[in-house]
Amino acid sequence: MRLAHFLLFFFSVTFSYAQLEQKHLRSSSYSSARVAEQSVDTLLLPFWDDFSTSSYSVDSTLWMYGIDVFVNPTLGINPPTINVASFDGVRGDGTPHNSGSNTPQKGDSLVSKPINLALVSVQNRSTVYFSFFWQVKGIAELPDETDSFSLLFFNKQKQWVTVWKMQGGRENAKETFTQEIIPILQDQFFHQGFAFKFQLLGNSTGPFDSWHVDYILLNQRRDDNSITRLGNYPKERGSYFDRAISTAPTSPFKGYYGIPIKQLKSTPQYYAGVSSTQVYNLNSVYQPLNYNVWVSQKNTQALIKQLNTNTEIQNPVLYGKTFRNILSDTLNPKLLLPLIDTGALVMQLKTSIVSGDIPLIDDINPLTADTSFAQNVDFRRNDTSSITLSLSDFIAQDDGIAEYAVGRNQTKGLLALKFYIPTGDSLIGMDIYFPQIPPIPEKQALDILAWYSIADKFPVASQRITVSFPKELNTFKRFRFEKAIYVADTFYIGYKQYTNNWIGIGLDKNNDNGKNIYYNNGQAWEQNTIVKGTMMIRPVFARYSEQRNQNVNRQNVILNTSRNAESPLILYPNPTKDFIYFSQEPQSISIYNIYGQYIVPKIEREQGIYRVDLQNIQKGIYFIQYIINNTIYTQKTILIAE
Repeated sequence: MRLAHFLLFFFSVTFSYAQLEQKHLRSSSYSSARVAEQSVDTLLLPFWDDFSTSSYSVDSTLWMYGIDVFVNPTLGINPPTINVASFDGVRGDGTPHNSGSNTPQKGDSLVSKPINLALVSVQNRSTVYFSFFWQVKGIAELPDETDSFSLLFFNKQKQWVTVWKMQGGRENAKETFTQEIIPILQDQFFHQGFAFKFQLLGNSTGPFDSWHVDYILLNQRRDDNSITRLGNYPKERGSYFDRAISTAPTSPFKGYYGIPIKQLKSTPQYYAGVSSTQVYNLNSVYQPLNYNVWVSQKNTQALIKQLNTNTEIQNPVLYGKTFRNILSDTLNPKLLLPLIDTGALVMQLKTSIVSGDIPLIDDINPLTADTSFAQNVDFRRNDTSSITLSLSDFIAQDDGIAEYAVGRNQTKGLLALKFYIPTGDSLIGMDIYFPQIPPIPEKQALDILAWYSIADKFPVASQRITVSFPKELNTFKRFRFEKAIYVADTFYIGYKQYTNNWIGIGLDKNNDNGKNIYYNNGQAWEQNTIVKGTMMIRPVFARYSEQRNQNVNRQNVILNTSRNAESPLILYPNPTKDFIYFSQEPQSISIYNIYGQYIVPKIEREQGIYRVDLQNIQKGIYFIQYIINNTIYTQKTILIAE
């Protein structure tokens, strides 16, 4: 089960102060598969796992037990390849390994399937080495000096023997991964049931004392300096003939993973940008590297745009043991306009490196020079990564994958998220991801809210909802307001809760928009400075096809009355009895009453004068929206009687 871990980014002495609290998600609560329930097959050398093709849980073909370990692309800092296996003090079902004591106890563990080392010849036993990369803390919780992380081997006597151990503490907390290379020399380990285990020892009452592991290789024909036999390539400790993608690509739409169709059509150049992906050279010397970036339709894989074709990394080149960010060419959103005339478009952006990587060289015959390869260790496996992009009816600054959950624990506490749109639009509700994590908040009431400004005393919209869980992982639930709300420029959406129980919202740690989170404990709004990430709440707008038919945008819509940036033209007089004059002609004009109903404007142009005739409409308050210099402005106008 993929449930939550407790991870407090902030612990207040006064609990009622109710700051944001963060918990990280674990193995899937939507999957019944458990690593421990898989058949126990005996494996052969070589054993290799860099976790790059796993998602949330470890690969059950390699691991006998590891349900508590969280495979993720985020918690490690600068991993050698994308995805790491993360360990801490909470089980995969979200419960602590131990309760009642914060003294060092056993936490997460990861156990390999049996590996037959009895087949290793006596001559080759001195060449069997075990290597892995590790990091303490990452972006999670720092272990204390009394905590530890160990590697154990299973011997012939069916006993676990500790062969490596590292203590916690700030001294070992680095923003790089460290590699360990351990020879297997003792005869006690050369049997058909050999296995290895990583074991955390720390505070196992919560998600504390985090360690991360990557790139595990166990094989023969190695020595203390070279990792593989590579012919004439230089031999250096910890060097692999492998170039790998280290992070997922970023969005080419200036950080947006979902864009409403109307926004893209109205201001496509606002979203034009590039995608960035981090790569790492695991070899000790310079290696040439080219890369491809392309965008395709996700379902059909039909190519939309090839952004890069065999682009070479230059200035600087990819030196040994170094990271580089590779940038795509600009994705011009105008190219997508013909594809969204008929509706939503879901795309996939992929980055792939052209590295010359090959499967692991297992042996080279000294007489014939014939080379044999270990096909189960294919270094090309970590050469591609992708993200999903949507053009539909919502704004998404999250990538759709929650590594954490974040929420509050205060009755009547308010939380708001800040958004910006370059073109006015009709907000109809919001999508929220409620992950299934304890305490279970299902069927608890929330009010979803919208504000034009959090300086306003009251929200412009409020709707009572009930928390409910999706059937699939990382799936949003849509909630609608009773009436649409016309918004332009900056606006806020959020919620109010009616319980002191913690209610979690999915949190994407790959993208940091924490500065857009605000919370209110009943006295004043405060901007978040603690939680880093993007809360998985997305504003939803009327579909573009509906807006073109004027079914939503111009009927039953509440207007944004917030102050706009200073307009370059003047509207006068205000109040007025009959006409509104403009100091210059705008590009377009729309008029709405206080109920959000669209009023067809009667526009008059005469001898350089531009005005709107209001004589034949009911007296009251109106909102005049106009566009000038491709910017939308809204102004409140009062029509009074004679």
